[in-house]
Amino acid sequence: MLLYVIKQKFVPGLFTPAIMKKKILFILKRKKPVVASFLRRLPFSFAVIRIPKKRILVNDTLSYFKNKDKRTDFFIFEDSAVIEINPAVYLNMIAATGKSHYKPDDFFMSLSQARYYHPFSSVISKEGYQIALVSNNKVNTQKEHTLFQELYIPGATKFQHIGMLLSTSDDNNYYHCLFQIAPKIWTLEKYGYDISKIDHFFLELSNLPFQKEILSTLNINSNKIVDLASYKHIEAEQLLLTPAFEKPEPWICERIRLLFLHSMVRNQNSPKKIYLSRKWARFRKLLNEKEFIGFISKFGFDIVCTEGMSIQQQATLFHGAEIIIAPHGAGLANIVFCKPDAVIIELRAKSHTGELATVYEHLSGILHLNHYTYVCDEYINAFGKRAIYLDLSVSIPEFEQLYLPVLAAQVNKVVQ
Repeated sequence: MLLYVIKQKFVPGLFTPAIMKKKILFILKRKKPVVASFLRRLPFSFAVIRIPKKRILVNDTLSYFKNKDKRTDFFIFEDSAVIEINPAVYLNMIAATGKSHYKPDDFFMSLSQARYYHPFSSVISKEGYQIALVSNNKVNTQKEHTLFQELYIPGATKFQHIGMLLSTSDDNNYYHCLFQIAPKIWTLEKYGYDISKIDHFFLELSNLPFQKEILSTLNINSNKIVDLASYKHIEAEQLLLTPAFEKPEPWICERIRLLFLHSMVRNQNSPKKIYLSRKWARFRKLLNEKEFIGFISKFGFDIVCTEGMSIQQQATLFHGAEIIIAPHGAGLANIVFCKPDAVIIELRAKSHTGELATVYEHLSGILHLNHYTYVCDEYINAFGKRAIYLDLSVSIPEFEQLYLPVLAAQVNKVVQ
C-alpha cells in the first residue's frame, strides 16, 4: 500500500487502467510469437480460438493423406516435367545468362471439413493443421509463417456439400485472375472431375470487369460463388484444391489463347508498336512519362491504356503488336496473346527483384518472345518503400542508345 501511495505521488497516472492496458498490449505485441506458441499447446486452442496446431510441410503432404478416407480426403498428383525457360536480356544491367528451369505442381486435393482463412490464404484441415502445399508461402517453415503468430482466428462460416477454392494471391489483379483462375478449373477437368457437382466456388469478387469475363467464359454459375470479401473464414463439408499456379506454364498459355484469341481477333488490324501507359495506376508510375512518350512517338508508337478494355480487346491489341514497351504491371499479362518473336521491353525498378518481379520474363521465355528489361531509377511514393510500389524514371538518352539497336534488329527481321 505504501509503495502504491509513493508511486501515485511521484509518478501520478502511471498505473491508470488505460495506461496499464496499453502496456499489456505492447508486451503482447512484442511477445506475440511466444504467446501464440504457448496457446497452440493448450488442448482447446483449435476448438475455441482456432489457432492451427502445426504446419504440414510440402514434403510431408503424402504422409498426411496416408490413412485418410479416400472418398473425401485424397491427394492425387503427377510428376510434371521441368520447363526450360529462355532468358531475358537486360539492357542496362549485367544479369545472369543461360536458361532457367521451373518445375510446376500438378495435383488434385480434397479435404473433408476443411477451413480456408482468407486473410492469410491458409487451408486448415479438420485436425487443425495448416496444409503448406495449398496455403501461401508454401516453402516457409511453421516458425516463418505469420499465421502462427496470431492469437485468435474468428469463427468460420460453414458451407454444406462440395466447395472449390478458386481464390488467387490477388483476386482483384488482372494477371492473377487470367493465369490462376481458369487453370484451377481445367485441372479438375483433367483429373476427370465433373465441375457441375461443385456447389460453391470460393473467390473474392472484384468490381473489375475482367474477373466477370473470365468466370462467364468458363461458364461458372455466379450464384455458386461465395465472396471471400464477406466470408473471410469458411469451412466446407468437402473442399477441392489445386495448385496455385504461381508462374505461367505452356499448357496454360495455350488454353488462354484458345479461350480469348478467336480467328476473328487474329485477323483484325491493330498498332504494330505500342506503349502501355500506367497513368491511371495508383503506383509504379513512370514519372517522366510525358517526355518518354515524346521520345518513342518519333518511332511510331501508339500510346494505349488497357483499363476498361475487355480481355478479347486486349488480346486483339497485343496479338497485332510487334514491339511493346511497358512498365512492369498486370497489363503485361497480355503478352500471352503475342505472336512468336514479338519484342517486349519491360521497365522495372532497380530494387524490384525476386520471383514475382520476373514473371513476365518467365512468360516471354516460354512463349519464345524477345524480352528486354530496362532497369529504371526508382522513387518512393505514398505507398511506401516496398519495391513493388516504387515509381519509375527512364534516362531517355541512355534508353535511346540502348533501344535503337533493338529496333534495328526487329526491322531487319521484318525485312527478311
